[in-house]
Amino acid sequence: MTREDFERLLDMTLLDGVLTQQEQSVLIQRASELGITPDELQIMIDAKMQEKQINAQKEQNAAAQNQMLVSTLAAVAKNSSKGTARPTKCPHCGAPIESYSSTCTQCGNEIPTGEDEPSGVNIAKFSEMMTTAKTVDERVNLIAYTAVPATKKGLLDFATFAIGQLRSLNTNAMYTVNERPKVRSAWMAKLMEIGSKAEIVLKGDNKAKGTIDSIIAEAKSITNGAKRNGMIYIVVKAVLLLVGIFCLYGFFFTYGNIEGKLLGAIVFFILAKAVWKRKLVTKFLPL
Repeated sequence: MTREDFERLLDMTLLDGVLTQQEQSVLIQRASELGITPDELQIMIDAKMQEKQINAQKEQNAAAQNQMLVSTLAAVAKNSSKGTARPTKCPHCGAPIESYSSTCTQCGNEIPTGEDEPSGVNIAKFSEMMTTAKTVDERVNLIAYTAVPATKKGLLDFATFAIGQLRSLNTNAMYTVNERPKVRSAWMAKLMEIGSKAEIVLKGDNKAKGTIDSIIAEAKSITNGAKRNGMIYIVVKAVLLLVGIFCLYGFFFTYGNIEGKLLGAIVFFILAKAVWKRKLVTKFLPL
């Protein structure tokens, strides 16, 4: 049995968090075969148990944060739902109004909504929650769990806010380069939800529907552009790696001015470091 095999055996033994007398005897026997003393074994067991407790606590904290997020969103949605009752008949022609439709399917006039009808999402509150969230996962969950509005104003406001977030994502200091794809994907998914809801709510309102469609088209362009830039970045790294190999070969196995070779190697190293850490690439290829 190797050290790695013993580590796996120890993990399996402590999987239920309980160490029986029989399991302890087996561990002591296997440990002695590897030259691990009983004291060292006890330290390993204590470390594994402590690690399990820490992981369990992290899972509890994550679950509590998600529950708090869901509760907050539910409270925001409840407060946003207060408003005037939606009319059941068109005030212009008296035809029955289809559910969620913003215009009358008979006369084409817009269905009036009360002055106190909410837009559906409190953008200021939503933006504040995004800023105060501690991790990118919390922000992604906030985007995913926020309900899409069911009013014309709500759809337009939320879609406008979403595309604004996508446009500024590459310069947003809240996110690292590695976190941007996850946030971009979350906003793209939410905009697709808005588009699906708009098919129902904005039925017959070609102007508002056209605005939503143009926003979604721009979002797709931004997302596809970021993916394309990511592929270009991978190609640049591959080319840079090949150039580095040739440079090393030339430095060690060809004749020439050693000072010139050294200067070239230093310049190449600085350039490669900037590219590898994306400091130079992101200025030309937003990721």
